[in-house]
Amino acid sequence: METTDSSQTPKLWLLLTACLFIAFLAISLNPSWSPLIIYLAILIVSLYLLIKNKDLLIRNDFFEAILFSSLTALAVTPQMSFYYFVAFITFLAYLGAMATNRQYKGKIQLISDHPLKGLALTLVLASITSFINFVLHSLIGGNAPHFLFSLDNLIAASRFATIPGITEEILMHLIPYALVIQVLKTTPRSKKASFITYLIMILPHTLIHFHLSQMNPLNILVSTLLLGLCFGLPMAFLMRKVSLSSAILLHFLVDLIRYLIFQS
Repeated sequence: METTDSSQTPKLWLLLTACLFIAFLAISLNPSWSPLIIYLAILIVSLYLLIKNKDLLIRNDFFEAILFSSLTALAVTPQMSFYYFVAFITFLAYLGAMATNRQYKGKIQLISDHPLKGLALTLVLASITSFINFVLHSLIGGNAPHFLFSLDNLIAASRFATIPGITEEILMHLIPYALVIQVLKTTPRSKKASFITYLIMILPHTLIHFHLSQMNPLNILVSTLLLGLCFGLPMAFLMRKVSLSSAILLHFLVDLIRYLIFQS
């Protein structure tokens, strides 16, 4: 049964609270355990969505899931072997999310119906967010630019940017949105419901970039809100309003440019 407009808001606030609780738990424990907690939680949600909506899968879903997980695996270096596990979760997560998206008409497209307009918007947002990233790293973070352009560095930067570009958009943005429409049995219907949905897609993901052993709670709160607004919102917006591939491309470009300029 679909939820009514009035019943969507409390369900979404409860879901946001649960997601933030898991994220806060992860950043409170031993840092070596934090990624495992997050990815296990995503794996459980992905399997739940996949089991609930498996009848809605189509052949292309498997091809696309294999493509994304394979690209992730190919970008893994020997020092990052944990991401083979993440690539496997990405495969399951994509299947679960797209089946759920199809079940409840979630309106998430892999490729936009207007690809050129989508590409233009993605490049504009990539320019803006990369400039913000430069300011945060150089002026606030105190990191000196060290631009090094070479073929080897470009390949290294591309590998560096591919993993978060694919996995974080699918696991951290697409899966929370799929969980939202699974809980609601439909898409968010009101502006308030849509606003809370963006919070669910953005805040938990941003929060897990920090840890209580390294920052105090107030600094984490401010940083989460700032980075969520500057980086999480453009990517979540592109995913919902344009396409998943646009969000992945934006994330890839922002990380690629940061690596080429700061080597990190």
